[in-house]
Amino acid sequence: FWFAALVPPAKEDDLEYYAVLGLGDSSSKKCSNQDIRKAYKKKSLSLHPDKILQRGGNPEDFRQEYQDIQEAHEVLSDDKKRQKYNLVGKSRTRYQFLTDDDAVVGAYENLVSSTCEQKSRLVLLVALLLALVLLQPIIICVKINQDLNGNGLLENADWILILIPWWIMNAFYLISLFLLLLFSACNLIMLAKFAETSCFILWQILLALRWDDYLTADYALLFTPLYLALMIRWLGRYLTMRQMASDVLRMTTPEILEHECGKPYADFTEEEQEQVARDFIIVHLPPDAAAALDDVEDVVQLSPEYEAAMQIYSNSFAALVVGMLFGIPLVILLVLKVDGHYDGSWWIIFLPVWVYLGTQILWNCYSCCCASIVGEEVILHMDVDDVADADDDDKNEVSDAGFVDPKSPVHQFNEKKAETNEPRKAEKKEQTEAAAVTATPTATARDNTPPAAAAAAAVHTKDASPDVIEEDDAPDEEDYAEYQEAFEQAEANAMDAQAKSGSAICGLLFQLTIACLIVGKLEAADGDDDDESDTDVGYSAIWIIFPFLLIAGCLLCLWACLIYGAGQEGLDQLVERAAGGGEGGDDDDEKEGDEEAPIIVVPPPSAAATPATAAALTADQIPPPAAAEGYDDGLD
Repeated sequence: FWFAALVPPAKEDDLEYYAVLGLGDSSSKKCSNQDIRKAYKKKSLSLHPDKILQRGGNPEDFRQEYQDIQEAHEVLSDDKKRQKYNLVGKSRTRYQFLTDDDAVVGAYENLVSSTCEQKSRLVLLVALLLALVLLQPIIICVKINQDLNGNGLLENADWILILIPWWIMNAFYLISLFLLLLFSACNLIMLAKFAETSCFILWQILLALRWDDYLTADYALLFTPLYLALMIRWLGRYLTMRQMASDVLRMTTPEILEHECGKPYADFTEEEQEQVARDFIIVHLPPDAAAALDDVEDVVQLSPEYEAAMQIYSNSFAALVVGMLFGIPLVILLVLKVDGHYDGSWWIIFLPVWVYLGTQILWNCYSCCCASIVGEEVILHMDVDDVADADDDDKNEVSDAGFVDPKSPVHQFNEKKAETNEPRKAEKKEQTEAAAVTATPTATARDNTPPAAAAAAAVHTKDASPDVIEEDDAPDEEDYAEYQEAFEQAEANAMDAQAKSGSAICGLLFQLTIACLIVGKLEAADGDDDDESDTDVGYSAIWIIFPFLLIAGCLLCLWACLIYGAGQEGLDQLVERAAGGGEGGDDDDEKEGDEEAPIIVVPPPSAAATPATAAALTADQIPPPAAAEGYDDGLD
């Protein structure tokens, strides 16, 4: 009913799998797997080609019916497929739609051809879901307004009853945690999470009873479950950090295991594989990570599992520090305020919140605006053999040597490369010459040196000559390509960091807005309690949840525009993208038009080629440049 705009309509002459097997239309819940198996054997045996030939019939006339029996048995013999089939009302068309790989395209196609009434049902369904989510906050705000104004239907209603939807949601969450703890591997982290949630729900129940005057104890005593919940949460963060540190130490790769055990991992016995599973965590490296570094520890650090574990460790540590630095002062100030031991402003009570949100916003603004400054630096060029021996000063000296635009010609890159590496090459040349002078034998030694040894020394001296570090006259295309790739990767990382910082700023500003609305309402209500003659209680509590209502309204409007505005043009684009022919759309065409011509690296002419000889060559005799694969010279 609700999704009639997305799913295809059921056909009147649609194939009914139960009827095909001879089980009847109303026996879907009564028949068992054994009944389905017996009915299939009976039907398939009666339609077997040999049986049909014995009866004098033509097997081709019963081919489609035999295929329908095979299809019905395939669906009904599988419990999951049978459940889906029953869920869509025993419609073959709708079942094939759900199991189709292009279900998204099919859903949009049905949406285009659906009626306005069917589209309205879909929009109404989303509106009801949003209303159900926002119902509890709206009721709480109305209750607060009527308590402060002293009139209204909910003025005398108990908070314990007002929060019934909240209790139900918390009960479901607590039961799910208990079942997960009961049927999965029990560990201290899951146990701490269950205990933290239980204490937090108990604290909420005590607060509701206190607001309903069923309890008269001080808030400092009623906040005891909250104290326990915070301590258990910090304990859970600490246990998570220990778990991640232990997992990192156990991480290894199949290559390392094969090197240590001296045989391929596929040849391990079952006992050895079980032992490895208990003692180690097998991580998977990127394709080029194994050859990037020789150190075992560094290679493991390149794995996605290591990065995920370190991210969890960092998040847990940050949450632990934030909870202790800002959570403890906030709870202490809040208890002093509600118990009447402090008569200051609510803005001062929430000072830890302002400090935390302010520092987070400033840091993310700095990261967003200065991502190019704090981002990665691209080393222009350094020999592979020199990277391990170079210290940080040398690397910084090379990386700070200058900037080369990746889209610049290759000769500019070579000029900057030569300028950057010239001091290092001169230093290396001096060291080589000094080593050659030291290795030169004296006159007396030369006289006493056998001819074979002298020849070997001469060969060694020649190999160690500074000729091996002389600048190559030909353009270094590989270094240039590596530089372009490294620069683009660094630029992409900087853009990604900017995007994350921008989204974090939006979330923090939203939290700051909600906090300011809450504190402003508390300040107005507190001032009304101090001055009983003043009837002004400030703005309505509905304004506190107004940002959520605004977002929900925008989402509903966007959803309605998507549903009612679905057309054939959007369907064609979706079909093209699903087929792989238009993934980029018009953007790809614009990008292709903006692309510059490929850089053609042409080797310099040999010494034998004189200007006169070059001039004598005709256009047909000029060989094409050694361009990249797929280069078109445009002559045709």
